Amino acid sequence: MKKNTTFTAILVVYALALHGQKSGTDEMFPSAAIHGRIMYDYEFLSQNFRDPADDYKLSGAEFRRVRLDASGKLYKHLAYKVDFDFAGSLIKYRNVYLRWKKLPLIGGDLTMGSFGVVSSLEMATSSKYIALMERDMLTRFQDSRYAPGFGYKNYDLLNERAGIFLAYTQNGTSSESAFFNDALKGRKTFTARLTGLVFRDKTRHALVHLGTSYQYAKRTADPAPFKLKFRPGYHLGYKIKAKVPADLKYQKTTGLEVAAIWGPFFSQAEYKAAHFYTKDGDYSATGQYITAGVVFNGRRSFKNGAFKRIKMKSNFDPGEGTWGALELVVRYSVLNYAAFIDGPATGKTHALAAGINWYLNDHTRLMYNLIRAVPGDDDHIEADALNGHLLRVQVDF
Repeated sequence: MKKNTTFTAILVVYALALHGQKSGTDEMFPSAAIHGRIMYDYEFLSQNFRDPADDYKLSGAEFRRVRLDASGKLYKHLAYKVDFDFAGSLIKYRNVYLRWKKLPLIGGDLTMGSFGVVSSLEMATSSKYIALMERDMLTRFQDSRYAPGFGYKNYDLLNERAGIFLAYTQNGTSSESAFFNDALKGRKTFTARLTGLVFRDKTRHALVHLGTSYQYAKRTADPAPFKLKFRPGYHLGYKIKAKVPADLKYQKTTGLEVAAIWGPFFSQAEYKAAHFYTKDGDYSATGQYITAGVVFNGRRSFKNGAFKRIKMKSNFDPGEGTWGALELVVRYSVLNYAAFIDGPATGKTHALAAGINWYLNDHTRLMYNLIRAVPGDDDHIEADALNGHLLRVQVDF
């Protein structure tokens, strides 16, 4: 019943737009546009243990994302978006907000509601445009990509060479507790990210991006047990779990990022240090990755501190002798949580991922990822590396 109600509400928003009113210009208010994305995945994972009885194998498929949204303007500088994800037969809030665009005097946009919290380049880049099927492990230092609260962003600084993102949000997850919360005092997150283009040559399609970020997160009102949970490059398989040795009071995370584009070539790298403050002291964890790739018959684009849609030279059309664009990408990453481990485990998870992306047109791509991960937690001391083959069919509109 809830799913039918939500879907109907989105259609009503669109219908209202057809009866918008003019504001002294040719633009109609309110306005609406319908967008969405569908990602269907296959995953084949395997891992051998010293005892063959413990060997791990998984073959599965899922709708990774089924997104539908309505967005537009209520009047001039007042915009809105209503965005839901139906993957897993659940209704999950994503972008559900009101936004005041181009603020007087200071510029930028002020957002109230649920929106994407940007604490890194990986988090800033939409799932439609990330080069590999899953974001890197270090993004799990952030509780969730979406959270309700207040946000400000301005990427027009210094002639569009610098940008700032600020957010004050409640403890953001997709669960009910984040969007219906009667104890806001004890659950809060502050996020800040500064970015800049230190080099840009439009004629050569070349740029160098630098960024830094800071996040303070108080997950519960009172100190409570906490586990860092993540997956190294896949989504259907098991989570690696590392428990903070004492009850967590709050967390502080800092990050550095760099990205570069030169014609068809691109690369990005990030480093994050997370400090978990407990009643018994400070425990730290770090994450880093480096990604590099090349696009044939196209190129990567970059705007507002994030990678955007591939710019293709031609679509897939055998009748015209064109085959779309092909992208090759590789990523190596490490997550170090050795401070959490009291035993023989290394406390470091290493992951290597390689991918091939075939872009049929601007809105359709086929993806293949080959992953190899070496978990460093206590549960996988007697295990070999985990190997995975991942496939995705993706469309957006």
